[in-house]
Amino acid sequence: MPGSGKTTALLAKLLILERHLPFADGSGILVISHTNSAINEIKNRIGKHCPRLFSYPNFVGTIQSFVDSFLAIPSFVRCMGYRPNKIDAEAYDLEIENYHGRMPQNAAKSWLDNKSDPVQVLKNLRFDPELNLIEGCGGKVILKSESPSKSYEILANMKNGMFKKGLLHFEDAFFFADILLSKCLSAKHLLRYRFGIVFVDEMQDMAKHQHDLLEKLFFEENPTNTVFQRIGDKNQSIFNGRNMAVDEVWRDRNKVLALNNSQRLSALNARILGPFALCRGEGFEVNGQHPANIKPYMFVYDDDTRLNVVERFAELVKKLYEQGRVELDAPKVFKAVSWNATWDDPPPSDGEKVRLIDYCPSFQRAHHKKAREFKTLADYLVCIDPKDQTLSSARKGILNGIVQVLRIEEVVDQRNERPFTAGSLLGYFRDNEPTMYNRFNLRIYQWSRALVGGQIKRPLGTLRVGIPRVLRYFGKSVSSSRDFINAPPSTEVSDSSVDRSATNILRFGDIEVELATVHSVKGQTHTATLYLESYYYSDGTGAAAKSYESQRLVEQFKGTALTSNVNNRVKESAKMVYVGFSRPTHLLCFAVHKVRFDQNLTDVDTSLWEIIKLFE
Repeated sequence: MPGSGKTTALLAKLLILERHLPFADGSGILVISHTNSAINEIKNRIGKHCPRLFSYPNFVGTIQSFVDSFLAIPSFVRCMGYRPNKIDAEAYDLEIENYHGRMPQNAAKSWLDNKSDPVQVLKNLRFDPELNLIEGCGGKVILKSESPSKSYEILANMKNGMFKKGLLHFEDAFFFADILLSKCLSAKHLLRYRFGIVFVDEMQDMAKHQHDLLEKLFFEENPTNTVFQRIGDKNQSIFNGRNMAVDEVWRDRNKVLALNNSQRLSALNARILGPFALCRGEGFEVNGQHPANIKPYMFVYDDDTRLNVVERFAELVKKLYEQGRVELDAPKVFKAVSWNATWDDPPPSDGEKVRLIDYCPSFQRAHHKKAREFKTLADYLVCIDPKDQTLSSARKGILNGIVQVLRIEEVVDQRNERPFTAGSLLGYFRDNEPTMYNRFNLRIYQWSRALVGGQIKRPLGTLRVGIPRVLRYFGKSVSSSRDFINAPPSTEVSDSSVDRSATNILRFGDIEVELATVHSVKGQTHTATLYLESYYYSDGTGAAAKSYESQRLVEQFKGTALTSNVNNRVKESAKMVYVGFSRPTHLLCFAVHKVRFDQNLTDVDTSLWEIIKLFE
């Protein structure tokens, strides 16, 4: 259940077990979750109480960090003779884009040119260790090596070339992990002896290949009797929208402990939430235990009142506060959430297609972008992590920008004939050019201070002047990287202080409402949540098209439980609503357009919902 104390129960177990560390047989505890934020929550809540848990032989980290550390890197070293430079999807994708730009006209290029998105096909190419072939994610590309074509050989050489550079995609790490487990039979047994107890939190977020790897490691044919516990909620499997069949992947064992009571949800909110659950075990029921007694509200708006929805939500919160039914004292969290937030440029001209930005035009995605979107040197400076406004974060952005220039100009580290990383570049100057090393570090420090102080243009200008000097040390000059260096940033900036703080907080008197996506609030607890329905792919044409939650989930809004035989669009919609509706302790609101309300929800049960029509 959402808010049933899954993570709290895990933390309690860890606190108790820590008293017995190290175990008599020398084994430790392995704790795996899917995201860094989930791991950080564990560390922040209990780290100071159980320091032994976060030291050898124990390991607390993400599934990716576990695979990288214990399987992929050792396997890569075993195959290649050296450590990988980087395991990173964004850096990998950037290198692929550069490769495609340099790709000569050949059989593989001709084959790629027939694809709708050749660059994406290249990015998705993976080796499969069992079938010995290159395949595309989602089964879009398969080139069997049993009958190798010229295209296959070229693409396989491209992939091997990426490996030789020491550059791996996150998913390539699982390829090397599988190689280790198939070629080095002792690896599995060593890990089982190392970790006698294994906890996997947020299990529903694991992709199939991650799930299968963990099963192979710690459950199948396990004579060491490793304790392997999986914790999560199948109804909340919305990570990247890829785990729609999580109930088919993550199958229950004979022993299951169900936490049915939600300490977060009130009985009234639980009554609304229950029908949207897709995975329903025997006796499934959402039991809300929170004492709040506020009926959920359905805001019905029209085109003229769409921009007023969030303000009316804030007014309702204020009214309930004055009635003593909602607290404004800390901790208080009021959020307006939506499945889809913005549109690609240009936005659709069809006014009936609505996303978060159409309710709140001031909404902006975070300034920082993923590295695969860094098309210019300026982007590396503009888009430093807004949650980490430190010299370290700025320094990282500057160094990564310089390293990308070196990659574009095909500058390699002469010590190993591999592309430079930020660390190896500094090491090279330290060992070979100590004077340059000191000057280089000083300039980076000065640029970093300027960035943290909100200045962009001055450090960017001096960096552009300094990069040719760096290239001269390697006998190179600015050539292929000229556009990358000189192009303006994707985000318009000035030399005035750059506001990288949260820009999506709307203030209505004493009430602050934060705008967010459903994905970003997963795992959070709110005082009040407004769910704004949004457009997500049309299931048809004309009046029969189903593109919104209120169209795909009509019966669930009326209290009828979802069945398992619905299509994937319905499943995706239901899981988004399930996650969004399960955030608040007190007030739950849902916004629907008048047209869709009149078509589908006029007979909604008013004992379940309070209806407010904003246009009346």
